[in-house]
Amino acid sequence: MKYVFKNFKSFRKNQPVFLLLIIISVFATSMMINFSFGIYCNYRERKLSEIRQLRNIQMHINESAQINKSDLENCLLYLPEDLENLIDRVYVSMDIDDNLSIECQFALKNGKYIPAAAFRDNLLKANFINNYFTIEQEQNGELVALIYKESKEQSDFHDEINGFIEIQSKTYKVIGYQSWTIEKPILPFASLNQDTRTNAEEGIYLHFSRAISKQEYDKLYRIFNDNFGDLIEIPQIPFVHGQDQSVYNTMMLIAIGIAVTAAVNFAILFKYIMMQRDKMLAVYRICGLTKIKAVVLYLMECVFIIIPIYIGGSVCFNYIMLPLLSKMVSLSGTIYSIRAYLLLFLSYIIISVILLVVIIYAEIYRKNIVDSV
Repeated sequence: MKYVFKNFKSFRKNQPVFLLLIIISVFATSMMINFSFGIYCNYRERKLSEIRQLRNIQMHINESAQINKSDLENCLLYLPEDLENLIDRVYVSMDIDDNLSIECQFALKNGKYIPAAAFRDNLLKANFINNYFTIEQEQNGELVALIYKESKEQSDFHDEINGFIEIQSKTYKVIGYQSWTIEKPILPFASLNQDTRTNAEEGIYLHFSRAISKQEYDKLYRIFNDNFGDLIEIPQIPFVHGQDQSVYNTMMLIAIGIAVTAAVNFAILFKYIMMQRDKMLAVYRICGLTKIKAVVLYLMECVFIIIPIYIGGSVCFNYIMLPLLSKMVSLSGTIYSIRAYLLLFLSYIIISVILLVVIIYAEIYRKNIVDSV
């Protein structure tokens, strides 16, 4: 270790310009790596947020409006095939009277109702239901029901009598129990009367099997707007504009490119410094320093320079640059935890060490002692 410090002191005294360039290179690398990390996290969070928004739409029904089952059917059963395949769940709450609402969860295929498979599977896995409607029961609107039951001892739905419930003057057979929605039976949508009113507070909820595209959203918007007009409010979905995405991608590429360039510059500068030390290395070799130990010696010198400068750059970034950059670019300070800084630091050190070992090894092993004297 004493030779490492001796080399560093000699380096500082005899080659101050190169030492300054190395300091600037490592410092800039530290700043750009941290900046690139923030840009990436911000962009990823924005994309994930948009994907979550693009996976579902909840259309609100105006308070003064009234939409019945027949109105919904005139829209839903005539959707184009591509939108049918895109929608994997429709949820509506239907008002039977002032004291009772029922829940309907279904999908669509070829202009007919089918069970919402993803919804059914999720409830089964979570033990929220012990049974569900078949395709025939959903399509044909058979008089079957799932009622709320929290415990296995007895049903919590007060209108059940011997496994049957009475709704809209029709007798529904209870085929299963659910703990998903309190006091709301789940019925096949097709089994309800045509004049059954849609609950305005719940609205019309559509869930998609994947993120909806701008073209698909515009198509869906036109269809629902043509059918319901001012009766409903269709939320606007924020789509990523190509220009915004290009800006983020460009910023990340520039930041990463500068960081990589700075790391390479450090390695090249140190290689040049080693070339200036040929005679010093030859003396060490004559005194018994092996090539492996010489590689370790120079590598330790590099690490001795890199670690404090990189840490200093990260501290400067966190307390000085981050507050300033946050005003110009969307950077969240919450993502910059100690763990994040440590992982970025270790990543840079590992990559730098690998690169430096290759360069130092090649430089030391390419010359004999006689050539250097």
